[in-house]
Amino acid sequence: MPVDFSELHLLRPELLWLLIPVVIALYSFRQLAKKQSSWQNVISPHLLKFLMVSGEKQKSYLSFWLTGIIACLIIFAISGPTFRQKNVPVFQAENARVILLDLSLSMDATDIKPARIDRARHKIMDLLEKNNEGTVGLVVYAGDAFIISPLTSDANTIAAMVPTLSTSLMPVLGSRPDIAIDKAITLLENAKQPKGQIIWITDGLEKQYIDLIKQSIGNTNHLLSILAIGTEQGAPIPLPDNNGFLKDTAGNIILPKLTANNLKEISQSSNGQYVELSANADDIDFILSILDMDANEDASESDQRISRWIDDGYWISWLILLLMFFKLLRRTDGQMMERL
Repeated sequence: MPVDFSELHLLRPELLWLLIPVVIALYSFRQLAKKQSSWQNVISPHLLKFLMVSGEKQKSYLSFWLTGIIACLIIFAISGPTFRQKNVPVFQAENARVILLDLSLSMDATDIKPARIDRARHKIMDLLEKNNEGTVGLVVYAGDAFIISPLTSDANTIAAMVPTLSTSLMPVLGSRPDIAIDKAITLLENAKQPKGQIIWITDGLEKQYIDLIKQSIGNTNHLLSILAIGTEQGAPIPLPDNNGFLKDTAGNIILPKLTANNLKEISQSSNGQYVELSANADDIDFILSILDMDANEDASESDQRISRWIDDGYWISWLILLLMFFKLLRRTDGQMMERL
């Protein structure tokens, strides 16, 4: 393959700025060496050139210039000179998933036995167990959203916290999934993940947040997979210590129902996926397969190889070693001549 030196350039040209302090240092050392010469202190300058030993003067100059050349070559080598390219395979980013868990009070409803939140915790454990590769994070929300775990490859860390997750932990009542979605997106962006998956486990949302969520997801390449837990008939929310059921301000028992239509609207407008809770692992298998299928589609659209410039600076190291060996050899010869 012919070499085309017209393509010669530097991968890290900013490192050439190091030449400035090298030149200043060499100039300063040279000036200092001249001032410290014992002959200059006792002999007139016009006589000094006749009394200095020419061999020593030449060795001094040669050593000085060798040092400067070696320093410049080192800087040039680390700046990454290159003139050729090589096709290298493209490595896909690892799978990144953020689990979004609804911890609003409606998740305590018992239309899904033993309760919606209990089944949600079980599904998260199944998901963590089946997520064999990539990273996973966890965000929970009610009236506000909180990051329980950033993206991590250690699923056991999240699994250890799942049994403690309950609606009673949330300091703010309500349901703000829009805030939680934004936090999940931020986790993926901070991890430099161009395309991740948000797995949203919920029993629904109010209509006023639909457009906010659609806008947030629409501005990204991330996938939104919704696992719906609940029934359209709904069920009351039991209070702690068997003190009855949660009621509204008018004294009526609150009966939260699964708002499937709202969730389906979001999934359809954002190219997401909607799946309802199943007694087996079909729902989890479907959700986990989405990101892998999408990655395979992206891979089939490219040849999975790109051209990279090859850093050829290491070839200059042979010249640097040769000059350093030559300098060391002359220094050794000079010491042997002094002893003789």
